[in-house]
Amino acid sequence: RHEDLCVTDVMTPLSMLDAIDYRLLKGARVSNLIATLRKHGRNHLLVIESACGQIPERVRGVISRAQIERQLGSVVEVPEFAHSFAEMARIVAETA
Repeated sequence: RHEDLCVTDVMTPLSMLDAIDYRLLKGARVSNLIATLRKHGRNHLLVIESACGQIPERVRGVISRAQIERQLGSVVEVPEFAHSFAEMARIVAETA
C-alpha cells in the first residue's frame, strides 16, 4: 500500500539513471532520441547541463517515451533490457 512505502522504495537507483548533456542534445532530432532510448532499453532519459563557470551541474529536464508518443501520435517501441538480476527476474515474471 502507498501508505507503507517510502520515497526510497520507488526511486530509480542512481546506477540505473542514464543522462545526456543538454549541449550534446539540443541539436538532435527526435529520431536520435528514440534511437537512444531503444539502444539503452529505457523509457526515460535524464537531461543534465554541465557545470559552467560559477553555475553548477544541474538537471535540465527529463525526456519520456510517453511524451514523445503523445506528441507524435504514434507508439514508439522500446525493447526492455535487464540491467541487473532483479530486473531480469521482473521482466521474465511479466512475460510469463
